[in-house]
Amino acid sequence: MGSQEGLYSAYVFYIILGCVVAVFIGYSLDYIATNGFRDYETTQDMSMEQKQYMREVRDRNTMRLLEQVNRGGR
Repeated sequence: MGSQEGLYSAYVFYIILGCVVAVFIGYSLDYIATNGFRDYETTQDMSMEQKQYMREVRDRNTMRLLEQVNRGGR
């Protein structure tokens, strides 16, 4: 009986160890594939037109929310 329990403990240990190794392998592959999780070279600033458009959308949404609050509902 004692050797069976030791064998089961060894199985559990190796399964957990295998899972940890698999996580590290996945992490390293993702790190390599995504250029270290940061890709500064391809990151570009938004154009002025894009910034202006996004500002207009935010302002429109804010105005709609204020109108809904003033009407007291949805």
